[in-house]
Amino acid sequence: MGWVESPPYFCAASETGRDVAEQYAELPLGTQGSHKFEKWAMSGAAVQALPEIVTKNDFKYFVD
Repeated sequence: MGWVESPPYFCAASETGRDVAEQYAELPLGTQGSHKFEKWAMSGAAVQALPEIVTKNDFKYFVD
């Protein structure tokens, strides 16, 4: 099934998901609550080696 043959509810759900992701990306840092798996994701050695403060704001996002 191609995009031309996709049911309308699939397109609506995809667009809604994109809108929600964009809203989350626009939130200021620290305003969203903790994720339930954060303690496991942030416990690795690679995460511990990251700097505490980022001085350059090169991070951009693209939601499509």
